[in-house]
Amino acid sequence: MRAIILNTYSWLNKGDAAIVLGTVQAVRAVVPGAAIAVVSLTPELDRPHYAAENLDVVAGPFELFYAARGPAWARAGRFAGAYLALLGALLAGRLSRRPIPRRLPAGLRDLAQAIAEADVAISCGGGFWQDSWGPGVLIHVAQVLAALVAGVPVVCLGQSVGPFRSPRLRALVGQVLRRADAVVIRESESLATIQTMRIAPERLHLGTDMAFALDREGPAHRVAALRAGRLRVGVTARTWSFPHSLDRQAAQRHYEDALVEALKHLLAVHDAEIVFLPQVIGPGADDDRLVERRLAARLQRPERVQVLEDNLAPSELIRLIGGMDMLLATRFHSAIFAMLARVPVVAIAYEHKTTGIMRRMELGQWIVPIETVSGPRLIELIEALLAQREMVVATLNVRVAQERAQALASAAICRRVARRPAVVGQETVVVE
Repeated sequence: MRAIILNTYSWLNKGDAAIVLGTVQAVRAVVPGAAIAVVSLTPELDRPHYAAENLDVVAGPFELFYAARGPAWARAGRFAGAYLALLGALLAGRLSRRPIPRRLPAGLRDLAQAIAEADVAISCGGGFWQDSWGPGVLIHVAQVLAALVAGVPVVCLGQSVGPFRSPRLRALVGQVLRRADAVVIRESESLATIQTMRIAPERLHLGTDMAFALDREGPAHRVAALRAGRLRVGVTARTWSFPHSLDRQAAQRHYEDALVEALKHLLAVHDAEIVFLPQVIGPGADDDRLVERRLAARLQRPERVQVLEDNLAPSELIRLIGGMDMLLATRFHSAIFAMLARVPVVAIAYEHKTTGIMRRMELGQWIVPIETVSGPRLIELIEALLAQREMVVATLNVRVAQERAQALASAAICRRVARRPAVVGQETVVVE
């Protein structure tokens, strides 16, 4: 079976990389030896990291809008021209059963060929089916439409959907998702939006975040007791857009003030060691280290506070978090990494995906919304979490294994809808 994973972002975003790797591992657990290509926004950066997984990494016209220079209207025009050429080539190939024409530019030809040859197209898990970032959702619509034009079955795997402020964008996304062969959402908080899109019930499934498939071996059940020595606390922080705030800069300052107050408490009361983690380091200004350096400077305790700067793999971050006693997480997938490491986590929720997964994992009492976060509230949650570590770790030991099984069950949908399914005798399905 050949699969193509659409709508990925970049290796520099470790949550996105974890979803890609989890999806690959889950699909190959269901169909061993599946050939998989990944459509990436940063293909040159991603290619060496995905080589170990035997993945093809292809680019497309999408970087013409995101990565190119010039005014937005000019970038949009270049993207539209390239995209229409892509659709034309895919439609012509589908109708005439001829190879992709060589006159297409090399990058477009590689993408068209990868889509046309796929037995199933997987829209990568994530929270991009919403418009908090404006019309950027159209880039994701475009990739799924390309697969549909080529006649390739589409599975939207491990998605969050909504919220939408624009009825037109919500309607457009609904039109696309209704034409997918399966839509697998990762948390029930997306149901309210999904139900307005009138997707056929037999095509709609409740799954999980595909990063849980990374728990392939499953670490040994965690010992709940604190380690001997100093309390070690991991932290992820970020710049957020605060789409519902009238003063976004003030809201960002308030969020950072709350983190500083909570971390000062940990330093003063527990003599803790604080480690800021590089969960997202690009592309561009989407770099958590910019915020984390600022927070570390405000703490004024260089002997106790460290900002990690390296370009780490998801597996390396999970191992690092495994050496912590707890994680204070703003980045959504850093919270999942803590769960995979069986480390208790307090999560600051900036979108409903965080709330949904934490509640799904029976950890709903350890969430605070980013819009209302405060130092005293974080301190209250941290102290309660430290006091209830044994209960939280026991919950994680059970729930993570269940979520891995759910991720594999979701991947099995890809095999079922593929237009050239794998040979039955070669399949190994590891789903409970």
